[in-house]
Amino acid sequence: RRHKRVQEKRRAREAAQRAVVKETMERREARKMAEQQVLSSEKKLKEQQKAEETLLQLEMAKIRKQMQEERSRQQLLENVSLGATRPHPQGEIPANDTNSVA
Repeated sequence: RRHKRVQEKRRAREAAQRAVVKETMERREARKMAEQQVLSSEKKLKEQQKAEETLLQLEMAKIRKQMQEERSRQQLLENVSLGATRPHPQGEIPANDTNSVA
């Protein structure tokens, strides 16, 4: 009878230990999974930021190109209008210039 009680206590103790070990393993697994999710979402965030930066750079390059084209167009217009008003290819001849023939 005493032997039976000792055996039951031992079984109960072993079962309790197994339960603790199982719980510890489950916690460890849950922590690992949570860490993986954090790492995964951090990676996704970094990828998203990189994509946004790339889009931004493309947009800025496009704007710079448009501005350059606009400046070129403006310069062309100025050159054309100056060419129309310019009587001499070297530029305006001052009225008090006595060396040149008007």
